[in-house]
Amino acid sequence: MAVVLLGSFGGCGHVPQRQELRAPSILPNTTRQMKTAGFWIARVNEPDRVILTQPDIAALNARNQDAKLTEDIILIQTPVKGKDVAAGLRKSLSAIRKQSLSLGSGEKAGDEFFDPVLQLMDLGSVPEKVSLRYGLAVHYTDQRILPTMNALYAQQGDVDFDELQNSGLDVGTPIVILHQSRDGQWLYGRTQLSTGWVQAQDVAIASLDDIRRYSAREQFIVVTVPKADVFLDQELTQYADYVRMGSLLPLVRENGKTVVVRTPARNAEGALLEISGYLKAEQVSVGFLPYTARNMMEQAFKMLNSPYGWGGMYGEQDCSRFIQEVFSTVGIVMPRNSGQQAKVGVLAATFSDRDDPDVKAGALQQQAVGGITTLYMKGHIMLYLGAVDGRSFAIHAPWGYREACPQKANSRECRQDTVRVMNRVVVSDLSLGQGSRKGSLIERLLSVRRVE
Repeated sequence: MAVVLLGSFGGCGHVPQRQELRAPSILPNTTRQMKTAGFWIARVNEPDRVILTQPDIAALNARNQDAKLTEDIILIQTPVKGKDVAAGLRKSLSAIRKQSLSLGSGEKAGDEFFDPVLQLMDLGSVPEKVSLRYGLAVHYTDQRILPTMNALYAQQGDVDFDELQNSGLDVGTPIVILHQSRDGQWLYGRTQLSTGWVQAQDVAIASLDDIRRYSAREQFIVVTVPKADVFLDQELTQYADYVRMGSLLPLVRENGKTVVVRTPARNAEGALLEISGYLKAEQVSVGFLPYTARNMMEQAFKMLNSPYGWGGMYGEQDCSRFIQEVFSTVGIVMPRNSGQQAKVGVLAATFSDRDDPDVKAGALQQQAVGGITTLYMKGHIMLYLGAVDGRSFAIHAPWGYREACPQKANSRECRQDTVRVMNRVVVSDLSLGQGSRKGSLIERLLSVRRVE
């Protein structure tokens, strides 16, 4: 079967003009054994060797900040120029309008959609100098490109791809607030990884000192399962929300089968109120996991078959968020999108899409290390696992992949895409797509980086 992964925003997206079919449970050239971490751990030399110590990781994170791949919002200088804030807001609105997107009804989004949004953005009220405010997310919240939960789509019925979805923020995410909507229901701000609008009801307003104290995390837990429930009582009966893999919460104490953490809440005025949260001890690590190939593979495979979520839709993850979550468990802060993530670590190999796939495969087998190597192609990123019988394999979070035109296995003249929908984290080899119009994954491979 000749297939190709789809690629688009943040990596992992969709294409127009397609016929959708369900993907098989086990993808071409994979076996049932390949769907466990142990199969790949056995193929790594010294899987328990510590790749980077925590001081090394702190230095790596600092270099990423210096390179503007991530940002420490505590260090943002106040005040911020209002013209820069307003320009950023106008740019986002203009970029969306140019895409000619559709409403859920199938009608093109026009002035009747954008004019009320523009009024809500209240650009005229942005002062010359913006004094920063701060907050902490008190629930999982969608970060939006525009201040609305109404969706826009590249094509009608494309409900898994709301083009206004930018990211998803977990409980405890610090936010620097730059602006608010005319009605006060939306806040525009920056996090360590991304910028956008969030609903004010999901944010507790805090002082900079509050943010510093909460972020200091002298003792903390890191979530090591795809989703960990947070409760408000020791008996784990009063549900608050869940947090995704890699989320950090300040630790109060270990309490047998549970851990007690500080979790942010809102008081009656919307200000920060820190309360106790309770999680199962088996779902977290006190402090970061050691950065080893074994731990990375085990964390990645905990996500196997987890649903796909474009930009964090439905509280899930796309390809770049998947990479973020896995690396966060060892303390490595990955940037928001796949193109930026492909700049983190040691460059092992770089290619063009015209380079011989056999040359790429040879470079992978010589330079890539399972569990700590990212593979990047335009719009998509994967975690390298290893090679079997000359085939290279990766674990990643795609929505779907294309099949070549029937009886045209060696042609790139397909006009109608046939798409196999996976909608989950999968293990696949890099020959997927051979003979299709877009080419195989390995044909499209652009860079190989070991995160060390």
